[in-house]
Amino acid sequence: MSVRTIVNLRCRLSGDKRDYRLLNEMSGANRYLYNQALNHLFKQYQESINDTRKTGKCDYSYQDLGKWYTQHKKTEAPWLSRYSPAKTKLVLKDLSIAFKEYVKGQRGKPKFKSKRQKQSFPITLYQKEIKENENGNGYLLLKRGIFIQIRGYKKQICRYRKPRFLQGRIIKEIADRSNPENRRGRNKCKENKWYLSIQCEVDAVEKQIGHIDIDNIVGIDRTELAS
Repeated sequence: MSVRTIVNLRCRLSGDKRDYRLLNEMSGANRYLYNQALNHLFKQYQESINDTRKTGKCDYSYQDLGKWYTQHKKTEAPWLSRYSPAKTKLVLKDLSIAFKEYVKGQRGKPKFKSKRQKQSFPITLYQKEIKENENGNGYLLLKRGIFIQIRGYKKQICRYRKPRFLQGRIIKEIADRSNPENRRGRNKCKENKWYLSIQCEVDAVEKQIGHIDIDNIVGIDRTELAS
C-alpha cells in the first residue's frame, strides 16, 4: 500500500501585456458570472421560500446553475463564448455550495463580488493544459493558442512522483497604491502580480532533483492520504 499526499503549491505567472490583459478579462468574466448567478439564486430563493421552509429542500445545484449558464450565455451574454468554460464556469460550483449552506443556515448571506476586492477564480486544471518545453519551463493554456509561463514549475511540480492535478485557482495580487514607490513609473502589468495555485495528489516520497529554489516556492501544504 502506497501513501499519497495532497500538495498545494503557488507559482508566479509571467507573461506579456496581452497575457495580463486576457487574465484581467477572464477575472472580470468570472466576477460577472458569479454576480449574475447569485442574483438569479436570490430571485429563485424568494420565489420558493415558502416551499423551502416547509420541506427544507435545496435545489440550488451546480447542474441547475450549469443549465442557467448555458441559457444566459446564449441570450444575455454571448461574449462569454470567448473564454473556455474550464476557466469561467467552475465559479458556479463554489457559489452553489455557498448558497446551499446559506439556505440551511450554516453560513452568512453570500455577497456580490467587487473588482476592488482581491481577485481570484477557480479553474478546471487538465493535465494537457500545462505544457513543458525542452528547458523544463511550464506553460498554462489560457485560451486556444495562448500560453503563459509558470515560473518555478519544474522545481515545484516535477519534484514529485506521479502528480495528478485536482484543482487550480488563478489569483491576482494588487500593489498597494498608498505606497509612493508603487505610484512611480505606473505600469499595471508590472505592479499587479498573478499566481497559479495548484492542488495535486502525489506520492509521499519526493524525487531527488537537487537544490530547490525557495524564492519561487510561495507555499506548500501536505495532507496524507491512504491508497
